[in-house]
Amino acid sequence: MERRKFFKDLFSSLKKATGEFIYETSKPIEPILRSPYALPEEEFLVKCQRCGKCVENCKGKVLKVYSGKNIVIFGTPYLDFKEGYCHLCGNCLNVCSSGALIPKENPKIGVAKIIEDKCPAFQGMFCQTCYWECPLKDKAIILEKTFLPKINPEYCTGCGKCLYACPLGEEGVIKIIPIDR
Repeated sequence: MERRKFFKDLFSSLKKATGEFIYETSKPIEPILRSPYALPEEEFLVKCQRCGKCVENCKGKVLKVYSGKNIVIFGTPYLDFKEGYCHLCGNCLNVCSSGALIPKENPKIGVAKIIEDKCPAFQGMFCQTCYWECPLKDKAIILEKTFLPKINPEYCTGCGKCLYACPLGEEGVIKIIPIDR
């Protein structure tokens, strides 16, 4: 094999491997939850300056800076409901100067989903915590058969208050499914 061809093939292989590595590491493992005022994901990623002002001003302290391995979304704000819920207050929107967050008439993060086989109410135990904590109770969450919580996707904003209040919280009883923006 000719030396020039060897290095050309080697470079081509390295280039392809690097591209595949970047592609694989940039795919989110789980969907990322964004501010209810965020642009569609691709536009958001282009416009967000990763300044952190929205994180600093989050009333619910749920906006965090992504610091995982995904280089495409590294440094961007995302929602994490371990320490609170989104108040839909607009503080993040008010401090965003990049245009990545825009005013919306009905801001929405996603829709809550109750994992019935993990939820105590569906296991015969009395629990209505998510229902009583929901800011839109009797709209976003209703009780079926007087004690089983059911999410109404038409009204649920995905604010995460039910998830944060759930006694089993991080056990995965409630998940917020992001909306397509």
